Amino acid sequence: MMFGQMILAIKPSKHVKLKDQAEVATWTTRKAELQALMQNRAGATAEEKAEYQVGLAREVARNERAAQGYVGALTKNGAGTLTLTGNNSFTGSITVNEGQLSGLNQSLGSAQQVTVKTRCNLEVLPKSRSD
Repeated sequence: MMFGQMILAIKPSKHVKLKDQAEVATWTTRKAELQALMQNRAGATAEEKAEYQVGLAREVARNERAAQGYVGALTKNGAGTLTLTGNNSFTGSITVNEGQLSGLNQSLGSAQQVTVKTRCNLEVLPKSRSD
């Protein structure tokens, strides 16, 4: 997500695993069909070739998520402050590469590792009085 100068990367967590598993079954069948079309003399249409390339890219992304164990993570890049106020359940890592990340304790999840680069800030906000 890009917001002005700030770039926030959030890696998906365990709920994505179920979606990936469902997609694998569909993609395996469709991948074989597209490969057969491309090996045929008539070949595949431009749309089918594009579908194949996108499918391969999604397959790579699924494999990377699986290799990482579907652990969520948050990376804050770019100047400025990002403030989190909701409840998050990710258990991966938090990295602040630029600017400041502020949030309520429950908004920052149960991070396994927190990395704050030089000249960057991580601020844990006090619970609001209305809570």
